[in-house]
Amino acid sequence: MAVSDVTFDVLVAPGTSLPPSGQGGGERWRIAFPRSAEVADKNDGGQAVVMTRYRSAVMTLTALQDDAAHTVMRRLHTRQAAGERLAGGQASLVLSGETVRWGAYTITQPADIVSASSVQTVTWEIALQDVTITPGA
Repeated sequence: MAVSDVTFDVLVAPGTSLPPSGQGGGERWRIAFPRSAEVADKNDGGQAVVMTRYRSAVMTLTALQDDAAHTVMRRLHTRQAAGERLAGGQASLVLSGETVRWGAYTITQPADIVSASSVQTVTWEIALQDVTITPGA
């Protein structure tokens, strides 16, 4: 197995473990954080750097259309569309050893529905709230 394979990463959303997607290894999901610092102009002409803590993030989940992870995400999106607030989740990153947890999330961009005779890659976009990061040991 190549070092870059992420087949042992674990992603759990409201108590539901999302099965591995993209069985060939490579990137299955990505969590992107907002900028951690902003520069603001001060009245005296100088600049101040304001550090912000990560409290939100955007997660992108990429799966093959016939992956179990895509099916689970469709079920979660149906629950959200019915008015349920999707709460709690975590992702464990095998390469860095970090764990990312969130208190709630919203599926902001469901995957496209694709009619194809061959397997297609689909992408889900999820907004995470109340995000915390635990460093690896």
